[in-house]
Amino acid sequence: MCKAITKSGKVCKIKSETHFCHIHRDHYNGFCGVREEPTIEEKREAALQKIFSPEYDIFSQSNAWRLFKGLDFTKETLALINRAKYVCNWTEETYNTVISTFFDDSVDEDTKYCFFKQTMIEGMKSKPTKEHLKNIQRMDLYIDVTVNLTKIYLSKGAYWNDILNAKVIVESVSKVKKRDIEAYRENNLKKLRVKAVEKYTPICDDVRKYIIAQYL
Repeated sequence: MCKAITKSGKVCKIKSETHFCHIHRDHYNGFCGVREEPTIEEKREAALQKIFSPEYDIFSQSNAWRLFKGLDFTKETLALINRAKYVCNWTEETYNTVISTFFDDSVDEDTKYCFFKQTMIEGMKSKPTKEHLKNIQRMDLYIDVTVNLTKIYLSKGAYWNDILNAKVIVESVSKVKKRDIEAYRENNLKKLRVKAVEKYTPICDDVRKYIIAQYL
């Protein structure tokens, strides 16, 4: 339980496995001299942020080995495959092919993941969409797949020569995602403006059909 005292003079009720919760940790660490050890999850997240940051160096990857070495990311990969089925509009046949390849012991791990990633990319290209929300979901999936592949290579404790390519992918996809988020937000604001106008201003059917339709 958090040991911090709130402004009202009461003990904080937020549950915490350490001395202070996430809200009070930084404050009390600075004023009380308490230096709590980050959790292993926080260390892994910090290592990934370092790897994908502009300040990346060769030591970022080697320093992350001890945090990821020996971990199994089968569960995370299967979750991504299931997301891809929905986000990329896979057919049952495509999904079953990816799953059967994933569980085929005769196929090496690199080939399995490359097949999954390539099928995901081809699905996005063959079935493009103008829906901003769908595109945002696709970009999120692409980023997560790239980061997950990075984790897998870190778990092997071996250098991954494509780490710089992974950084480029994440950076470029993040830019596309940002544009879609802005477009999605603006589109929703337009709809809200139209609803506000229709609510307080009588509008004939012709205006609604031609002028407002063009506005949207």
